[in-house]
Amino acid sequence: MGLQTLVTGRGFKNFMAKLYGIGASVVILGALFKITHITGANEMLFIGLITEAVIFFFSAFEPPHVEPDWSLVYPELAGMYHGADKIGTSQEKSSVSKQLDKMLDDADIKPHMIERLGQGLQNLSQSTEQMNDLSDMVKVNSNYAKNVEGAAQSVSKLSASYDKTQVALDAYSESLDKVRSNASALDIGTENTKSYQEELSKIAGNLSALNQVYANQLQTSSAQVEANEKIQASMEKFLGNLQASIETTK
Repeated sequence: MGLQTLVTGRGFKNFMAKLYGIGASVVILGALFKITHITGANEMLFIGLITEAVIFFFSAFEPPHVEPDWSLVYPELAGMYHGADKIGTSQEKSSVSKQLDKMLDDADIKPHMIERLGQGLQNLSQSTEQMNDLSDMVKVNSNYAKNVEGAAQSVSKLSASYDKTQVALDAYSESLDKVRSNASALDIGTENTKSYQEELSKIAGNLSALNQVYANQLQTSSAQVEANEKIQASMEKFLGNLQASIETTK
């Protein structure tokens, strides 16, 4: 540890503060003994002077006091710290500031106008962020529209398949009616005819159930398409309102 580091540390400063206080009290006591001629005055004066010499010795190592540059706070004091050149620079800066104030006064720019300008810039920043969000929403809406279109195409294909199935079922039903008519015309046993008619009834029931399943599936798909269309309309309305709010903030 160097001497410079030692004398600039907090410990040395605390030591010097105590040395000044205690040493000064010893010196004053020595002077008191000498002035009042108390017994042992010479010894006390000797001790006091030695103490004062020690104080002066240690004070020689104290770093000099650093004067703060008050010109940083009060530019008018620049000449006391930096010379005439800095005074000219400070005056030049002050002149520029005065010219700027004069320009603002001539243009009749009030503080509330500057405040409105700041609010406008803030609104512009918010609008820019909203535009970024709007761009992302447009992308999402585009993907959603593609999905809705794909679902509509699937429903159309399902409807076409249902129509074909319905035609086939109608043809099969006609064939079944013909078979029933032919069965009635045939002279077969009563038991065989009854069993055959039961089988035909089961087939007819199965066809009816299959027809109902196709109808329910088509109804569900239609409801889904309607719900998707409502969601699409809501998204378009929301985007329209958002765009209108952005136009209003401009």
